[in-house]
Amino acid sequence: MSRVPFIHLAPKDRARTGIASYADVLHQALSKYAPSLDLTRVDASEFLARLPAFPKGAIVWAELGVNEGEIFRALRVQKRLRPDFKRFITIHDSPRFAHSPFRILETFGASLPLRAARRAFNLAFEPLILRQTLQADDEFVCLTSVGRDALERRLRQSLRRAFKTHFIPHLLYLDEPLPVREKKQSDVARIGFFGFITPNKGLGLLIDAAILLKNSNKKTHIPFIAIRGKATPQYLDYLNAQRAKVAEADLSDRISFGDFLPDEALPQFFSEIDFLALPYDAPPVIAASGVLQWARTYGVPVIASETPAFASLIESGKDGILIPQGDATAWAKTLESIATRNIAGDSFSEGIKARQAEATWKKVAEMTLRALDHRC
Repeated sequence: MSRVPFIHLAPKDRARTGIASYADVLHQALSKYAPSLDLTRVDASEFLARLPAFPKGAIVWAELGVNEGEIFRALRVQKRLRPDFKRFITIHDSPRFAHSPFRILETFGASLPLRAARRAFNLAFEPLILRQTLQADDEFVCLTSVGRDALERRLRQSLRRAFKTHFIPHLLYLDEPLPVREKKQSDVARIGFFGFITPNKGLGLLIDAAILLKNSNKKTHIPFIAIRGKATPQYLDYLNAQRAKVAEADLSDRISFGDFLPDEALPQFFSEIDFLALPYDAPPVIAASGVLQWARTYGVPVIASETPAFASLIESGKDGILIPQGDATAWAKTLESIATRNIAGDSFSEGIKARQAEATWKKVAEMTLRALDHRC
């Protein structure tokens, strides 16, 4: 039986975007559990260079998200030159499209006014931009069910028609058997914050919650908070402002900053924390989180803002804790409960195992094959 040509189109620069890491792992999962696919992994420039040589009727699986405008533009070129391809497009930040039609627009990111101008341009011309790029039989993939529903509404509003959409969950970062976390015992409860640091990831909210406890004479009720991440140049001022807040509040003995962790350093990091904090503030984007999936891979419970995405991915009290979005007081109360051991991380282990089972490599590969089945 001949194998199905499958072109996995996604960024490869892991230092710039978490989507590159996600695509690497998905590619490994499909390589192992979907032998019927003849896999080719390319970024936008490689895709365009090899476009004439790809076999007729190949399937393109494109990963589209923030800062992936080049992927969108590559799809537009492919539609014009090779419309015979069958396409699945993963929207990582549903329902938002990364649809910079011109490369120059991606330079409009150095300041908030320029980013707002770029966003206004894209929104004003979105129906035209999408019609130039999308094919009539395109299908879409979202990593949350609520994101899928929002994308369906967005497509109907923009293009006055329905496209087929799928929900395929963000997979774990390691294959089974999953690692057994060797939890290190500590007198002080520990919370971790990890990833790319931007204002919408909510680091400021987490620090504000700790400062509320300090100002209430409850410094001993603040868990140790380990922040491991990096900011791109446009967000360095934001990161430096958070560092300054910690120093001014005299909390450097409770809150530490460190560099972004490579994959090989993550086992040690997750063995040292009781919870991972996800204090995101991300409307109207409904995005899954690679950081959440790293925590699930290692069996670590999360404390997360009750965004639409996290509300669909986490059952509060079972596999994590959801806190009202933007509520520093509620975050402070939760931090205090963790520090005083009124909330224990071990009580979430069974719920986490159930979530892990939904997102194994084999399970996600099987769901991908089912989505492809009627197109192959």
